[in-house]
Amino acid sequence: MHPALVEFITQAQSYCALIEDPSPADPQQFAHQCLGHLLRLSDLAMQLPPDLESGDDQPVPVDPQQRKTVEASISKRLPADCYWQVYHPLPLEQDDLEPCVGSLADDLADIWSDLKPGFASRSSFEHHWGKHAADAIPVLYSICYGQQQRLSQDANDIRRISSSQRRRA
Repeated sequence: MHPALVEFITQAQSYCALIEDPSPADPQQFAHQCLGHLLRLSDLAMQLPPDLESGDDQPVPVDPQQRKTVEASISKRLPADCYWQVYHPLPLEQDDLEPCVGSLADDLADIWSDLKPGFASRSSFEHHWGKHAADAIPVLYSICYGQQQRLSQDANDIRRISSSQRRRA
């Protein structure tokens, strides 16, 4: 088996195990773990030779009900789910500039459902789950290092200032 494929499959299995783990993790930690996995998986998928696949057999797709269950579990473990995005970042027409709502839980579940059957190819990354990863990564980054973290810090600062002002009064 091609070394790049072995490394990709190992990382995909690790991602699937994280997504399937029913234990309630700290939401920030879970988001951070998801971000790390998606960055590594995307990098490894881009390194796969274009014609390389993990097997000759067609994978057995994930049962739709199982996917819904996994998505609901992911949603409960995230600190935030819905986000705004422009669906077509390179607009062809004015209508393409309209923002729409995305779901981080949906993105993570779709990636899981593509990787879970154990069938890995660069094509599946380029044509489906890579788009979900590309949508999820900036949202996860914002949760871990950006806006979400700043909002929490700002709220703590406001509470601290407010309580010190009350003590002086």
